[in-house]
Amino acid sequence: MQKLEEFSKLKKLAIDSIEELAKFPAGSLQEPSEQLIQEIQQDKLTVAVVGVIKRGKSTLLNAILKAPEYILSTNVTPETARLSFLNYADRPSAIIHTKSNQQIPIPIEQIHEYTSAYNTTNPNGRKDKVDDTLFAEIFYPNEILSNGISIVD
Repeated sequence: MQKLEEFSKLKKLAIDSIEELAKFPAGSLQEPSEQLIQEIQQDKLTVAVVGVIKRGKSTLLNAILKAPEYILSTNVTPETARLSFLNYADRPSAIIHTKSNQQIPIPIEQIHEYTSAYNTTNPNGRKDKVDDTLFAEIFYPNEILSNGISIVD
């Protein structure tokens, strides 16, 4: 949590500095500074969970999310086929980013169709959907994610 606190302090320092600079009579500095402040406020500390295949990364993240049902698919065979970015939102949802540069909102219950392996004995993914998926964004109301952290599975 120390790194998250440092990250938050740096964001605040950057925003405070930009707000101070915007007070100087520089003409057109106000509009770019507001945009920069918005970008800094939206910035997240990204944590990637990486490791050897079949060591419980998705299971760990499901436990961290504390969802009543698993959100990230798990299986006895290699399961995760596409990256998923876990972010905070008040309501569970998901957006699929496709290779054709589309963003498709989907119910969170369908995430495994787009991000899970399809060539296993018990496939959770659908070949047509997984093959077109670049990555997924999963939004979930979780305290850890609400602190400006994005977790990558």
